[in-house]
Amino acid sequence: MRVDWTFEAVAHLDGIYSTLLPFSERSAQGWVARINERVLSLRDFPRLGRIVPEYRIERFRELIEPPYRIMYQVFADRVEIVAIRHSAELLPGD
Repeated sequence: MRVDWTFEAVAHLDGIYSTLLPFSERSAQGWVARINERVLSLRDFPRLGRIVPEYRIERFRELIEPPYRIMYQVFADRVEIVAIRHSAELLPGD
């Protein structure tokens, strides 16, 4: 299955990298790599993540890579990464 990223999700990942970079380039690169590895697992297992509890919509799911939540939607032909949020952040509408 194809995995697509929204512009917002790419911006979130860039933000994580930028936030960690001043402390450690290796750590920043490591986090980006770990998140990308988790996302790649969705090609074979699109329903691997749990339903996002705040919304309870079957196609809206998340993978947890503590402390981050990788949120995505499952469609018939693709998975779309929509957000990467720190677990302490409230979601819109929450």
